[in-house]
Amino acid sequence: MENKIITKKVIIGGFITGMLLNIIDAPNSALIAGPKINEFLIAHNIIPNQLVPAYFFPFHILYGMFIVWTYSAFIPKYGHSRKNALLATLLLLLTTRFMVFGFVVMGLLPLSIFLILSITMVIGSIVGGLIGCWYYSKGLK
Repeated sequence: MENKIITKKVIIGGFITGMLLNIIDAPNSALIAGPKINEFLIAHNIIPNQLVPAYFFPFHILYGMFIVWTYSAFIPKYGHSRKNALLATLLLLLTTRFMVFGFVVMGLLPLSIFLILSITMVIGSIVGGLIGCWYYSKGLK
């Protein structure tokens, strides 16, 4: 098994992962969750920030790179497989979901909005993670 992480493939596979996540998550965030979040913020005298999409677009790309990097780190011990790609994806997905759930616990985000946001984050992460990790393993040479 290979022991060296191929940085170029991590970047490209992570970009693929992040873009797929953006494509899957953005419509939900903009059309369904966004208005509910803005309503919640305004009800609590907080002015919604219009730069939120500009933050999350590159964040998803970086998150995708971390998924593929984690998968690449698994390879020497566990090998190339969809199962390991899914495990790497779930490791990062669950970490981020638990952290964001902290906002629910603190009362800064309603559970209903967290769940709406989480649906496409889970779907996008799994789809993007599997494809980005596949690229890393097989990829276009």
